[in-house]
Amino acid sequence: MNRVHQLTTHEEWDQAWPVLQSLRVELDREAFLESREDLTSSGYELFGLIAEGRVVSVVGLVIHAHVLRGSDCRLCDLATLEAERSKGFGKELVRFVERYARDRGCRRVHIHTGLHRADAQRFYEEHVGWEKSAVVYKKRL
Repeated sequence: MNRVHQLTTHEEWDQAWPVLQSLRVELDREAFLESREDLTSSGYELFGLIAEGRVVSVVGLVIHAHVLRGSDCRLCDLATLEAERSKGFGKELVRFVERYARDRGCRRVHIHTGLHRADAQRFYEEHVGWEKSAVVYKKRL
């Protein structure tokens, strides 16, 4: 049976790295592991879906205040090992996050995804029933 577990230790984050690296190919293992304390002290939480004794899917999130809506939950990262995709793990993690956020008083869950990520957009719209609601602008500094 699958279970979702909050990943907090150095060893657990190390187990999550290959999953996150499948989404963020430029992610350096050592830099990621060294960032754990800074990320978690800023409110970042990392959860892993454990199937057959190993982390196959992960989600990183931050709960933050919003001036109008109270609290929101932002998914920062959602990834599944390539060999484990299309098995429902991502959807299972999204449903977990929805419950987790609701239990913490959040009124909305959202994620930013790149315009070029058609598969991700299809996943959020068709598989988990989320609506496209914004365009995000950025400027690199």
